[in-house]
Amino acid sequence: MTQVPPPVVLRPVSAALGRATEAAVAAVQATLPRASVSALGSSSFVGGLSKGDVDVLATCDPADFTATVAHLDTLATRAQTDNWTATFASFSVPARALTGDGDALPASVPEVGVQLQSANDPMTAVLQAQQAALQDAALRARYDRAKAHAASLGKVGYWRVKDAFWTSRERPGPRWCEAREPVLKILTSAQWRALLDGHETPGAPVDVRDGFVHLSTPDQVAETVARHFAGQRGLWLLTLDARELGAALRWETSRGGALFPHLYAPLRLADVCLARPWEAELDW
Repeated sequence: MTQVPPPVVLRPVSAALGRATEAAVAAVQATLPRASVSALGSSSFVGGLSKGDVDVLATCDPADFTATVAHLDTLATRAQTDNWTATFASFSVPARALTGDGDALPASVPEVGVQLQSANDPMTAVLQAQQAALQDAALRARYDRAKAHAASLGKVGYWRVKDAFWTSRERPGPRWCEAREPVLKILTSAQWRALLDGHETPGAPVDVRDGFVHLSTPDQVAETVARHFAGQRGLWLLTLDARELGAALRWETSRGGALFPHLYAPLRLADVCLARPWEAELDW
């Protein structure tokens, strides 16, 4: 039997969790006085969706990085060690080990995730820019829709969709909005990357051959994958809104005499409402 990873459970950020995040920032700042500490993620935005954990970003001078890692090793458990580099480290710090306001954290937040970066780490500016972007309520709403769309995939698929959200932020799509009349497209990972980079595509070789982009309804897509993508990994599922595609979308008889949606136009990134991996993955 194929194992399915547990879904990511998302809840609206409560005022209490927002206060706990503020307390965690203060406590980590007191624990690492030579670093610059800020909230990381959605837990400081009341009403937004979050897993309920609290993460902070600590940025230190390159000369202090090794010593700061050594200090955190005395207080905390190393986390996500596969992602560690010479300028990045991740820790899970028990609240009781934090200086000062660590005692102010509620029992529901027994630990704080600390992402430690040297100021010269290439991702430092990226994470800071993402956190600044989250000040925009409209962007947070789109981010919440992206996360909710991915939650059933488990932590790996959830991470992939969050990465796609930030990767596509300066691009015309996906728009991370609900489709009133969803029609779906399966792409390989290479085709998905090409769409992100080129902003439109004529589709797969079979689409180019037939002169239109083959789409499916939600009821048809599983059989489409079984027939045409069996055994392939890394597939992406794109959702478009049939009501927005206009006359370029035609419903034509195809497999088994059923009507299928066919797009007689390039598939545009701007027309993609949502995107996610086709299936959940247990690991990378």
